[in-house]
Amino acid sequence: VTILGLEFWQWILLLLNVFVAWLIFKIIRYVVYPIVKRAIDMLKVPIPTSIVLDAKRALSLILSSLFFWWGLAWIGIPEMLLVILVLTKVLIWFSIVWLLFIATDLLAQYILSRQTSGSSKAQDVVIPLLRKITKVAVFLLAILFIADNLNIHLTCLLAGVGIGGI
Repeated sequence: VTILGLEFWQWILLLLNVFVAWLIFKIIRYVVYPIVKRAIDMLKVPIPTSIVLDAKRALSLILSSLFFWWGLAWIGIPEMLLVILVLTKVLIWFSIVWLLFIATDLLAQYILSRQTSGSSKAQDVVIPLLRKITKVAVFLLAILFIADNLNIHLTCLLAGVGIGGI
């Protein structure tokens, strides 16, 4: 029996893949939090709990999406359902960008907490500025990677932007 180009056994494996990816998501969320919290406590840096929770969510989303993507490739879905594979790749990249944004915030928080009490006003301005510049760079690189995964060729566009800048 074939439904949407998938055999019955492929549908069973697809449902199993979804369940295991969800299970990985839940397990990682509950296993990673104590480890990350312990590491942050060792650094003795006042990090808001919301940042740690966001990092936990992003990491669990990355790993469960990677497992789901691997499972889809292993099952062998037909061409008419390849959009699921592409959307999973995009979800992985968005999760990685989210995690990099959180890492940028954590690094900025760490540097700000290590400043001495007599720090200059320049340091108070430069560190948030560098944090914002890093986030913009991560965002632009993510757009390039996602476009590459979607087979959008940006070389001509980037060359045109480079010439337009002159």
